[in-house]
Formats: sequence, C-alpha cells, structure tokens
Amino acid sequence: MRTDPCSTKAITSVRTLYLAGADDIRSSSLQVLAENATSYSAFVKMGRTKRFKASYLPQNGYYLSELPPGNYSLRIRATSMAGHGNWTQHVYFHIIAASIYTADEWEIEREKVQLLEELGQGSFGMVYKKEKSLI
Repeated sequence: MRTDPCSTKAITSVRTLYLAGADDIRSSSLQVLAENATSYSAFVKMGRTKRFKASYLPQNGYYLSELPPGNYSLRIRATSMAGHGNWTQHVYFHIIAASIYTADEWEIEREKVQLLEELGQGSFGMVYKKEKSLI
C-alpha cells in the first residue's frame, strides 16, 4: 500500500504537426528602407504578420546598423516549433556613401577667376590663361 499522495512523475511534450507553407513569409510584405544620409543603416519591416521576437517589436521593424556603403541583398525565413519556413525572395538595396565637399584652404572660389583663353588640355583637365589679380 502507497503512503505517498502524489502520482508518478511524468513529462509530456507535444508539437504541432508540420504544415507546408504555414511559416512562409510573403516576399511582397518585406520592406527595406535604406538610410544613406548619416547612419549607413537599413530598417527592415514586414507587413501584417502575427508573432515577432522581442527585438522586432519596439520599433515595429529591425535595424541593420553600421553597414558600409555597397550593394546588399536580404532574405529571411520564419522559424517555429514545427521547423523552418521557406526563404523569401531576395530583396536588393544599396547604401550610398555620403559625399560632403569641403574646400581646401588653397582653393580659389570660381567667382574670383576670369578665364581668358585655353592654353592646352591634359589627362587631368584643361589649362587656361588667367589675368593677374589679387585673390
């Protein structure tokens, strides 16, 4: 006769059955917004989907930061308890290097130069005769 009031130990684990296409993400719902101006980053956002990891939720998307200038392709897939979904089609985007021109101290403003005649041409441009003036 048993004096222990508890039942025998038992652990049960149950998974949902695999259903082809259930975890697929539509490629048309995937958006990549490249931020070229200052941050060299991209913001990945998906259309209407049901569940996301905690890192996706605060911004309703995910930042890919510190990307060097260049061409990129992105594809994603969902993972659930039933396994992995299929990869999305590639989404292509590019990060452009910001070019902010700053003049060197030795450069002369275009407005202060009066070109008289062309003297010749070379690999790096044309050579002109200029009237002597105080700059």
